[in-house]
This record gives sequence, C-alpha cells and structure tokens, in this order.
Amino acid sequence: MSACAQSGRSATVLGSLAAAPGLLVFKSGFLPKLLGVLLMIGGAGHMIDGITQLPFPGVRTINQFTLAAVELERWASQQAGE
Repeated sequence: MSACAQSGRSATVLGSLAAAPGLLVFKSGFLPKLLGVLLMIGGAGHMIDGITQLPFPGVRTINQFTLAAVELERWASQQAGE
C-alpha cells in the first residue's frame, strides 16, 4: 500500500474523529455552538481531503495557502511589469 493511500485513510479517520465531538459540543449547552460547528467543518474538511486521496493517491487538493501563494506571485509579476 502506498503512503498516499495510507494518508488518505488516516485523514478520513481523523475527520470522523474531529466531527463527532463537534456534534456533541453543538448539542451540549455547556460550550458555545460555534465551537461545535467549527469542529464539524474541520472534520468534514479532513474527511473530504482523505476521500479524494483514496482514488487519486498522487493528487493533492488545493487549499487556501496554495491559492494565496499563486495570487501573490501573480500580483508581484504585475507590479514588476508596470
């Protein structure tokens, strides 16, 4: 089994382990519901990342940092050209 497939399964398990307490926090009245929602969103993100790694082991998902780096590079090239 390749390391990418293993990381895909690990991310899927991590996502489910993060989303489950998020649901519990959301339903409890002790902690803010926003914290539960953020945990569930983070868990869903990990699960989506892990699920996309299973059929396509070499492909990485694009995240916000990658998009920000591309935009910064584009902005710098435009500034240098002007």
